[in-house]
Order: sequence, then C-alpha cells, then structure tokens
Amino acid sequence: MTSHSIFATAAALASLLALAAFGDPAKPSEPPSQVANAVAEGALTTLALTPEAERRLGVQVTKADKRPLARMRLFAGEVIAPLSRSAGVSPLAGTGGAAGATQLAEAQVAAQGALAVARAQQDGARIALARAEQMLADGAGSQREVDDARTQAAVAAAQLAAAESQLALLGSGELPSAGARVWVRVPVHASEAAEIDAKREARVGGISGRANEPSLRALPVSRPPAARSSSPAIDFFYELRDADGALRLGQRVGVTLPLRSAEPAVVVPWSAVVYDADGGSWVYERVAPNTYARRRVQIAAVVGAEVALHGDALAGREIASVGVAELFGAEFGAGK
Repeated sequence: MTSHSIFATAAALASLLALAAFGDPAKPSEPPSQVANAVAEGALTTLALTPEAERRLGVQVTKADKRPLARMRLFAGEVIAPLSRSAGVSPLAGTGGAAGATQLAEAQVAAQGALAVARAQQDGARIALARAEQMLADGAGSQREVDDARTQAAVAAAQLAAAESQLALLGSGELPSAGARVWVRVPVHASEAAEIDAKREARVGGISGRANEPSLRALPVSRPPAARSSSPAIDFFYELRDADGALRLGQRVGVTLPLRSAEPAVVVPWSAVVYDADGGSWVYERVAPNTYARRRVQIAAVVGAEVALHGDALAGREIASVGVAELFGAEFGAGK
C-alpha cells in the first residue's frame, strides 16, 4: 500500500469518528429538552373570574393616580415651656430664648430627682435617730451615737430644704392644667433640615412612632428654626395642647414631621400590593370586566397606607385594592 493510500484511509477513519462523536454538521442539532404546551407569561398572569366569583372574593378596584406622595419621618422631640408663657414656670423661663427653655426643662427634671433623693435621705436619718435614742434609753447605746444621728438628720433636713428651694426657683415642670399649651422642640440634623416642610403640622406621640399609638396634632410655631453652635442640629418648634395632662416638661416624645413633596409618582394603596414566595411585588390590574392581569411593580416608597411605584406604566389604570390576596390565591389554586 502506498503512502498516499495510507493517508487517505486515516483521513476517512477520522471523519467517521468525528461524525460519531459530534453528529453531521450539515444537520441541525436537536435541543436537549422540549417544553410541551408552553404558555406565554402574559397569558399565565391573566385571571378571568365569573361575576359570582368576583363577588365572593370581595374584589374592589381603585385608580392608580400619578401625584406627589406626602412623606413623613419620625424624629425624637422634647416637651418644653412656651417662651411666652409666664404662669406656672420659673421667672428664668422667658430668658435665654429656645436654648434657655430647653436648659430649664432639663434642670427641672434634675431638681425633681434631687428632691426625691433628699426626701429619702431625710426619712432614713429620722429612722436612724429614733433607733439611736431608743438604744440609749435601753442602756445599749451611747450619747455619741445619738449626737451623730442627730447631725445626720440635720444635714438631711438641710439638703431637703435646698432641693425644695431649687425646684421652687426653677418651677415644678408640671403643666398648670389639662389643655395647657406646650411646645415641642425637635432637633434635626443639618443635612436633613432642608427636607422638612416647616409650614405643615406634625404629629406628637410615643417615642417608638408606632402607627397604633395615640398621637396629638401639633402646629408649627411661627418662628424660624434655631441653630445651635454646639451641635450640628437645627431646632424646629411645634405647639400643641395637652388635653389629658399627660405631658411633662423635659419629656421625650416621638414627632412625625412632614417632608417636602417628592416628584410625582404612581400611587396605589398599600393593600393593593401582594408578594410572591421570592419576595417579588405585584398588583392586579383590571383589564376587562371580571378580568385581572398580574403586573410586577417596584416600590419606591411607603407612606402610611399608600405606596409610590417606580415607573408610569400603571398611571390611570384600575388596580385591585381589596381582595388582592384572594385573587392571588385564586390564580394559584388556593382561592375561594
């Protein structure tokens, strides 16, 4: 066999091996898997109900409006005496401006604590003196122990008198009556101050800011915010009436302040949003009578019972706001 024949035979064998391993390149390869009865995603997320089923599910719709969403933010505040108030507070309350009123409230709280300590110390000194005198009468004590106990009682009495005088000078810090007018000072960091809408009312409640806690309506004080040289915070002031007499000067409270309006966005009720197992957020758009299409949405902000969405695709559309969980269950086989 010639060398040319040997090379031809080798080439033919190589071609056969390639065809066995990779198939004929002239023929299209078959996919490794096939999906039978494939359904487009748009058709999969459309839910058609009978009128009776829609009634049982209790579905209600609302229009998705594009508008600015009123934003709020919780800050810590402090109850202070109004700068113009003169009754029931120290004569020092009207001097020193807002910073002086804040320092006064802090001093009143400290003076109340010092008074409580002084009263407890006087009670203890009286008990010790009575015990020393009884032991002397029984022959088990000495005159020196009695003298020491009397000295301690006198010191305690002097400390109590000083604490009472201090609190009288500062004022008790108690509001004079139910319905009294008080101010709330809200320090806001300078980086956030520009976001505050200082012309709108605030809500004053618990320091946690929970939605189910009672809150009081507070109106902005008509004075510019005050900056403090010792702090990067800017003070905002609000006025309210303590109808139940539950507030005390110096008390820490939670203050929900309104922020300046953001850019308009598509706003829907919070109840319109449903989440899947992977955390994706969806709403149901009514595309025809008794027919709803599930639409994926991205949440930009949540304020109270409303949600702002990214994008304008759903602006002006009818969105299910009640019975959304029931629609989600009906779509995946768990409905009524």
